Amino acid sequence: ANYTNEKESQYNSICNLGGDYRKDFTTKVTHLIAKSPETKKYKWALKLGIPVLNTDWIKECLLNQNEEDFNPYTIMQNYLVLPLNNYIINIIDSSNDKDSINYLIKIVEMLGGTYEEQLNTNCTHVITNISFCILNNNNNNNNNNNNNNNNNNNN
Repeated sequence: ANYTNEKESQYNSICNLGGDYRKDFTTKVTHLIAKSPETKKYKWALKLGIPVLNTDWIKECLLNQNEEDFNPYTIMQNYLVLPLNNYIINIIDSSNDKDSINYLIKIVEMLGGTYEEQLNTNCTHVITNISFCILNNNNNNNNNNNNNNNNNNNN
């Protein structure tokens, strides 16, 4: 019910500002209001060059709609939903090339991500130049059974 109320409130706000709300992503869409970059609509908007903004942009427009010199397009930059929004990223670089690491940190931050120096449970993603593989431990039971079968056959 909360989600429905929030969507309805956004719809009403957009209409009060003179905008038009569309549930489906069509060629008439000029702006996308989203919380996360992890949706199909977000990816389409990026491909089509349509700005993706968070709901705070609508709130800011409502607050300032009666201001004579207010232009909602000039503040859009402050409310963009960037591709790495809400991502906390650690960088593991075996070369210890500080310039490369600093360059990557700048890119992460420009795209809305947060750089975390220490790898920890808060990190959502890791960028690395080290190849590694994660093995599944569920095979231990199968190996033990095979070993037991081999031992039984030897007796």
